[in-house]
Amino acid sequence: MIFTLWLAELLTTLDLLESILLRKTRIRVDVDIASEFRYRNPVIDDKALVIVLSQSGETLDTLEAMKEAKRHGQELLQFQM
Repeated sequence: MIFTLWLAELLTTLDLLESILLRKTRIRVDVDIASEFRYRNPVIDDKALVIVLSQSGETLDTLEAMKEAKRHGQELLQFQM
């Protein structure tokens, strides 16, 4: 697998975000890239909250990840940057 600098920075940022959220909330946190979320068959319980961060909020990957979360009956919290 060939990693680009952009991908390495993205993965580092996601790992850092996961660590910060876990440390601050003491709640298990899973961070996913939207394009991977729907394909990994996530284990989502009835207490989960799906938080969506997006630059535009309208990319196909983001919309499909949101549909997948809703299909599991999850609450969504969306932020556009």
